[in-house]
Amino acid sequence: MNDTVEKKKEQEKENQEKFAVQIVYNGVTKPHEVERNQHVTAVLHRAIILFGITQNPHLLSLFSQDGSLVPETDTVERAGLKPGQVLLLRPNAVKGGALRLAANIVALTFQLFQDCGRGECECAVFWTGPLATRSWTASNTPSTPV
Repeated sequence: MNDTVEKKKEQEKENQEKFAVQIVYNGVTKPHEVERNQHVTAVLHRAIILFGITQNPHLLSLFSQDGSLVPETDTVERAGLKPGQVLLLRPNAVKGGALRLAANIVALTFQLFQDCGRGECECAVFWTGPLATRSWTASNTPSTPV
């Protein structure tokens, strides 16, 4: 009898720790079981697998129905996810990397455009490589690395 009561309590505790949310992707809704202490990143990765997404999965994030981003660095509990909650799996425009530029590169680029072409030619500028490692001058030639 004691074993039965303990098993029942253990099962109730487990039920409180795990619950299902609804994930929507391209109009298709699928249930997804999560745990309160699970990181949202793990939920996101499992949702991507659940829908069989293979193209650009790194661009996807989970959003609540009000459009707010579910923070991937939080746990399910800290993110405030609730049983039965609907989450939208969609691209997040801000994912990717950060563009790091040398401090004066934008101003020098505009100066180059002003000086270039003299109204007779079309000019283009391409930023490539680790720009933060070079110091550029107004004559559009790199000076010696700093």
